[in-house]
Amino acid sequence: EIYPIIEREYGVVVRRVVQTIEAAEADANIASRLNIAIGSPVLLVRTLFHGSDGKVVEIGLAHFPAGRYKVRIALDRKAG
Repeated sequence: EIYPIIEREYGVVVRRVVQTIEAAEADANIASRLNIAIGSPVLLVRTLFHGSDGKVVEIGLAHFPAGRYKVRIALDRKAG
């Protein structure tokens, strides 16, 4: 996991992670890195890591070509 590394290396406790996934088109830079045509569909994944004070301590950006990203979400209801 990345959280213990961030905590150990930077002394920052990550309390919240927010990830946004959106459809986008590959610009020239991304297309060349992914070996796809300019304008091809990609998923842009932006991840914000928040410290215990609420400030963003790290931002992750990743681009995935079609067929190379899968999302699975499981929701469990707490007994109540």
